[in-house]
Amino acid sequence: MNTIVENFFPDNSFATKSIDDSIFVSNKTVHIPNAGAPSGVVINRTEKPASVNQRTDQDLTYDMDELTTNPIYIPNIDTVELSYDKRQSILWNDRMELQKQAHQNLLYRWFVSGKVIETEGDAREAHTSTTSTGNRNALTKATILKLMTRFNQDDVPATGRYILLDAVMYADLLKDLTEKELSAFLASADAQKGILGNLYGFDIMQRSQVLRLTAGKALLKWSENAAATELAAGLAWQEQCVSRAMGETKMFDNMDDPTYYGDIYSFLTRVGGSPRRYDKKGIYVIAEATYVPVNPTISGDDSFNVPATAGNSVRTYATSNGAGVTAESNADWLTVSVSGNKVTFTRTAYAYDAEGEATRSATVTIGIAGTNVTKTVTVTQAMAANG
Repeated sequence: MNTIVENFFPDNSFATKSIDDSIFVSNKTVHIPNAGAPSGVVINRTEKPASVNQRTDQDLTYDMDELTTNPIYIPNIDTVELSYDKRQSILWNDRMELQKQAHQNLLYRWFVSGKVIETEGDAREAHTSTTSTGNRNALTKATILKLMTRFNQDDVPATGRYILLDAVMYADLLKDLTEKELSAFLASADAQKGILGNLYGFDIMQRSQVLRLTAGKALLKWSENAAATELAAGLAWQEQCVSRAMGETKMFDNMDDPTYYGDIYSFLTRVGGSPRRYDKKGIYVIAEATYVPVNPTISGDDSFNVPATAGNSVRTYATSNGAGVTAESNADWLTVSVSGNKVTFTRTAYAYDAEGEATRSATVTIGIAGTNVTKTVTVTQAMAANG
């Protein structure tokens, strides 16, 4: 065969949804001046002359990173004996890997500590690595709505809002949409721009990996050691609030090296980027929450009185998870039976006894099968009257 099956690489089109500082990529440091607070407005001013102040602006800076590939050796024999073009395959793969890592570096740079909104959906398995364990709360449309509210409260422009999700979080979101919502979402897609749909004013995009955080919501780079409690994270931003500086990919080559009897290649690129605003507005991290199981609850009467005569009393005990209940009595005079959430309390008569107690009580334990959740119910029966 004269073709080779190549590696897959992620979609990096998210990077274009930002301010392009690439003209400065050859610089060591990029400066982004940020305006200070406005001078203020007074209605019906009485103090004259008015006090004069000076505005203090902020200077936000970021430095460039230089990314290089490991040099790779192509023996001369590979260029002659193989049926496919190994040189072309190696150069293409190394270029793509360099771009993958450059764009991942950009996501790290856009991460803002403390600007985090957590997911609130049902439990599903952690997915960031084989080391991660337990369950995480799935992403739902409620979190996207909360992001919209935060952006609106910060007066972030309504246009140019984007969300980048990893494959699992994107699937979470689709699963949470109703059939009508999903149809409208998919109808708003723009495949040429990498937009999968629009929800609550955000253009939704997907990448196989976005960000990874520690349990404390600190950035955990994909090159760092995995942790059982690590969390996946997406990113929401407005295009005027982040910068990118992406340099050209430069190839170095040493053709026909006399000591290696072949060719050696490597690649280099420069990358930079940062939030553009000193106040960090227009950027939020969407972090998975660690799922914490919530025990179901039982609601219903805690106690009730029954007459001295024999008979039945029926009470309903609802559960927060919709399960049926169990019941057990500690007294011979009171037996219990269960049908779903209804408990029938069957009592014997309490005849008059001059030496007996005026009342007798039984404790019934109501439970939920498969859990340790219980509720104690006290049933009190009065003694029959004399005569």
